[in-house]
Order: sequence, then structure tokens, then C-alpha cells
Amino acid sequence: MGISYYQALEINKTENLIIGHIYKGCNWDFGLQRALNLKPGKVYGTLRRLERQGYVTSEYKMVENRMRRVYQLTDTGMDRIK
Repeated sequence: MGISYYQALEINKTENLIIGHIYKGCNWDFGLQRALNLKPGKVYGTLRRLERQGYVTSEYKMVENRMRRVYQLTDTGMDRIK
């Protein structure tokens, strides 16, 4: 059984919020969680899905004196916000 229409809308809304924040420069996992006031599971799950779909890539970088996973939009991700 698949997801409902309303669940699909909620997923799309969360994906678009995260893509928009990455575009604006808020590009690390905990920063997104704080900026969007979302639970960690929702942020991490959405980021993994966006990465699998080819909208974002990630790598570990030093942020606020800690190693963080930092996300960047791919060309496909940039096309999604146009």
C-alpha cells in the first residue's frame, strides 16, 4: 500500500523547505533542523531521500568546530527551485 495524497503533499513541502534553505546557505544537518524547527528524523530522512533522488550531495566539513555533514544542491536540485 502506498502513501496517501496528503502524505505525499507533506513530503513534497518538507523537501521544498529543505532545498530552499540549502539554496540560501543553511546547508548542514543540525542547522536545517534548527532553522525549520523539525524533528531530527524528519530532517535526516528527507536529506537522505533528496540525496538518493540526486537533488543534493553531501560531504563532511568542519562547522562550528565540529565535523558536520554539509549539503549542496546539484544541478537537478537547482532546477527544482526554478
